[in-house]
Amino acid sequence: MKKTIFGFVSLVIVIIGCAGSPQPVATTEINSGLLTLDQAIAEAATRIDERIMAGAKIAPLNFNSPHDRFSDYVLEELTANLVDSRKLTVVDRREIDLIRNEFDFQLSGEVGDDSMQQLGRMLGAQAIISGTFTDLGGFYRIMIRVLNVQNASVEVQYRANIANDNITSALLTGGRTATATQQRTTTAQASTAQVPTVPVAQTQVPATSVVQAPAPVQAPEPALANGTYTFRPRPQAYQGARAVNVFVDNIVVRSGYMTIYLRPVPQGESNYLNSVGRNWSDAGTILRDLDRPARSYTPLEGDIIERGFLGAWITFKDVTATRFSLTSAGSDPRMVFDEIQLGKPD
Repeated sequence: MKKTIFGFVSLVIVIIGCAGSPQPVATTEINSGLLTLDQAIAEAATRIDERIMAGAKIAPLNFNSPHDRFSDYVLEELTANLVDSRKLTVVDRREIDLIRNEFDFQLSGEVGDDSMQQLGRMLGAQAIISGTFTDLGGFYRIMIRVLNVQNASVEVQYRANIANDNITSALLTGGRTATATQQRTTTAQASTAQVPTVPVAQTQVPATSVVQAPAPVQAPEPALANGTYTFRPRPQAYQGARAVNVFVDNIVVRSGYMTIYLRPVPQGESNYLNSVGRNWSDAGTILRDLDRPARSYTPLEGDIIERGFLGAWITFKDVTATRFSLTSAGSDPRMVFDEIQLGKPD
């Protein structure tokens, strides 16, 4: 009887011990729900294509990870997937780098939404892409989101857990790390802080020394003056080498919005129905800053008007250019205004 009771108590203790102690999870169970990095990027591109309006201009700006090689790979593969789908207009990475360098935008590490929105507007994009990387111990999580440039709303948010496979491991090995970048920045700041301030008259600077002035602060571009800009004579569009009956009548600027009015006659009122073509009101129309060719804009809206005003109108937002070209949507050759220059409003 004692042996029976002892055996029963031992069995209870073993059961309780097993229930109370955490058991290790097999590696195969952990990896069963993980994606490869390429699979996650492809899924993110599909999600973006599904959620963003066709023809919209989108800019892959920033992916924050411990290594620049990993960040570059994600942005380049995401760009390639979006370009292959041919649904959205994707800003070229070289154009992004050009504007970023010109205005000294830092896109490494944590970047605020305001800064990315500002850069997105300079690129003429309606949406921008950013992402983050998290090490979860044995596997990783990436998050990719799309931000509306105009109202800062999140249009797409994709997240996935990825396996630490050969590709991911290779991308996370070598290259510049965020920590190294921060250390270099801290060292540079410390070195600058140690330079004593001495009156120029008492100091002899060696010929080999280089004194670097602080980088100038980029002032915000002035907004266009509100009002109506009337053109006399009216600029005319060309299609290839052929002049076409499309003319800029006037441009109205108000509270950051620019509306361009087109007519089918070089002067006066239109007295016959002659549509200037719906291509001008399509999303594929492009306004390009001639002083900063890397900067372009696409219309918010547009339409053909045949009552009271025979022609078309197109509206853009946040245009700061005073000298620009205007290219219609549609198949080649497109209709083009080579140069439209704003003076002062009427």
